[in-house]
Amino acid sequence: MRPTSRLWLTPATPNHKEACSSVSTPEFYLKEDRATFEKLDRLGAQVQRKWNCDYLMITLGAHGMCLLSRSHPPRHLPTKAKEVFDVTGAGDTVIAAAMLGLLAGASYYEFASLANHAAGVVVGKLGTATCSPEELLESMGQRRETG
Repeated sequence: MRPTSRLWLTPATPNHKEACSSVSTPEFYLKEDRATFEKLDRLGAQVQRKWNCDYLMITLGAHGMCLLSRSHPPRHLPTKAKEVFDVTGAGDTVIAAAMLGLLAGASYYEFASLANHAAGVVVGKLGTATCSPEELLESMGQRRETG
């Protein structure tokens, strides 16, 4: 039995194609409608059971991400990207930002939202890119206090 410490919670961040492939489900067209959200919820539940992860964030490119948790209902977050130039490294940014939020004590929705904003910043740059704290705060509609 795993300890109940937050440090033992396991998030996973597959993209849509990886999630479908992992449970032998054909990829399906993504739209912003109830039928697609229901398909994503079913897909996510299958992946979550197979991988035995506490949190699952399926990244959906221009359609944002689908969030699943063992203790919360599924949620769908729209993308935060204003423009998309290059998706290289976006998945790495999602898991890094999510883990940062999780380890800092953020809730399920807070750490997923943080990851969504960070990914939105990096896809707006060419090549493998980073997201500075200032860029993250700006994306979230906040400004860092100076002094």
